[in-house]
Amino acid sequence: MLIVSPVPTDPPIAGNRARVTAVFTALVRLGHEVTFAYVPYDPADYDKMRERLGGRLRIMHAAAPPFKTFSSRLRGRVKREFGLKSGYLLRVDEWFDDGLLPQIQRLHQKQCFEVVLIEYVFLSKLACGLPTSVRTIIDTHDLMGDRHKQYFSAGMQPTFFATKPAEEIAALNRVDAVIAIQQEEADYFKRNVSSEVFCVGHLLDSNFGPLPDPGGARILFVGSINAINVHGLEWFLEQVFPRIRTKRPDVELALAGAVGGERTWPIETVILGPQQSLAAVYADATLVINPVQLGTGLAIKTVEALSYGKPVVATPAGARGLDIDFRGALCLADTPDAFAEQILELLENEGKRSAMARQAIAASHQWQHRQASTLNAAIMG
Repeated sequence: MLIVSPVPTDPPIAGNRARVTAVFTALVRLGHEVTFAYVPYDPADYDKMRERLGGRLRIMHAAAPPFKTFSSRLRGRVKREFGLKSGYLLRVDEWFDDGLLPQIQRLHQKQCFEVVLIEYVFLSKLACGLPTSVRTIIDTHDLMGDRHKQYFSAGMQPTFFATKPAEEIAALNRVDAVIAIQQEEADYFKRNVSSEVFCVGHLLDSNFGPLPDPGGARILFVGSINAINVHGLEWFLEQVFPRIRTKRPDVELALAGAVGGERTWPIETVILGPQQSLAAVYADATLVINPVQLGTGLAIKTVEALSYGKPVVATPAGARGLDIDFRGALCLADTPDAFAEQILELLENEGKRSAMARQAIAASHQWQHRQASTLNAAIMG
C-alpha cells in the first residue's frame, strides 16, 4: 500500500505529524507493506525521515500551496477587505499540485499498489487518476467544511485550510473510504458521503506505561506554534496561572514544542523547546494541561499525555473526540476559576493523580486496540 502525505513525519513538531507517523507505524505493525510518498508542502528533516522510514520513503516534487488563479486570489482579497468570511474559503483542489498525479501514477506502475491512503481532503484529486482496482482512502484529520468559522467565533483570523461543505463532501465521494479522526465527525460523514466511513482516533505507542509521579508542581503544555495553541496558552497565562500562583507560588509552567518560541513568557515559565522524544518531558511533569479554546479533529496532544499516564486538565475543546473510557483520567474545566481549582487540587492530591494515571493507562490500551482494529478494517475493505 501507499501513503501519500503533504505532512512530514519529521521533525515531530505538530499533532498532524504525530498522526501521520502513528498511522504509518500502525500499518507496518499490522503487517502491511507500506510505501510513504511525501509531498513537500511543509519543511521537513529528510535525514530523520530516512532514518525513520528507511527504503519506504519516496519524496515527490511539488510546489507549496495554494495554487490559485489570479482572479481567484483577487476575489478572495476583495471579500476579506469587505469583511466577508467567505473570503477565507478555498476551492477543495486549490491545494493540489497537478504535477503530483503523474508522479503517483508512475510510482503505482512500478509497485502495483492495492491500497492508496491519502492524507487530507485537498489531495483527493489523486483518487481520480488511479485504477478502480486500487482501494482509495482519505484520512481526513479534520472537518474542513466551513472550518474558518471556528476561528471567527473565537475572535481569531482563520489559518490553514477551509472549504465549502459541499466541496468537501464531493471530494470525499471520490474515494472508496473515508477515515474520520473522531466520532462526531464520522457521524457527519456517514450522513453525507456515499463512501464507507471509519473512525480511527490517534494511534498510540502501545508500549507506553505509567510514569512515576515526580511530585513537585510542574505543569506541562506541549504544542506546536499554531494560532490555536498560542491563543489557548495566552488565555491560561492571563486568566488561570495568576490564580494558581496566589496559592502555589512554587508552581512552574513548562512549554515543550515550538509554541515556547512564540513570545516572551513569565519568569515562572520553563521553555523546553522542540523535542525528538517527549518521554523525559512527561516524566518530569506533575500534570499536563490543554487549555485550547477551539479546534477541529481530535485533541492529539491530550491523547498522547494520557497514554503516558499523566493526569490532564483540559477545556472541552482540549478533550474533543475522546470517548467515555477517558472520563476518569482527565478533569474538564471551561472557566478560569474552574481550571485553576482543578489544577490546585491535583497538585495537592497525589492519590488522585495516581488514580487518574491508572485510568489513563487502562483506557489508552483499550483505545489503541480499537483504533488499530478499525484502521485495519478500513484498509482491507
